[in-house]
Amino acid sequence: MATYGQLRRILTERYGYTEDVIAVQHSEQGRAVPTYRYKKEGVQSLVVAKRKDNVVVPEFTMVGLTAMMGVDHLFPTLQDVFDRITALTKKDMKHKSIFALFASIVEEVGEMARELKIEEAVFGNTYKMPDEGSQVESVDTAISALALYAARGGTEDALIETAMRKLDKWEKSQNHKVKKRVKHSTKE
Repeated sequence: MATYGQLRRILTERYGYTEDVIAVQHSEQGRAVPTYRYKKEGVQSLVVAKRKDNVVVPEFTMVGLTAMMGVDHLFPTLQDVFDRITALTKKDMKHKSIFALFASIVEEVGEMARELKIEEAVFGNTYKMPDEGSQVESVDTAISALALYAARGGTEDALIETAMRKLDKWEKSQNHKVKKRVKHSTKE
């Protein structure tokens, strides 16, 4: 499901449609509820009625829109993200070394650590203000790591295969019973 705002950005920014208001109805609360037409030369116009409260466009409508537009999906996928990281990494590698990419990962991990210390109110960090937050810094770290992965020739298929193998290993480690550690005495 998508909000109207998301749909609008995708159509205008990603696919180059222009937007016109073609009708305005009023909700029970007296709010204006416009109907928009999205036009693009050589492509069938799309008409989208904005629902009250900026509500979501149902998924079946998204499926219909993707079919009308001749695309597989309207919203970026993880494949799109990986493809974009790979393309940007190729450009970067004309001016950067592998070490520079690695240094970026370390820098992002440091920024994530700073945000975590602030969010968790670690002693000595309670007066600091967060910047982007640990979630955003986690994404920055992942992007940096994937850039290094792409620079070393990593592919999306190999990433999926390796990630699934590593996730299986992680899951197995969670299923093991925690063994009680026994202290060994050095006394005889």
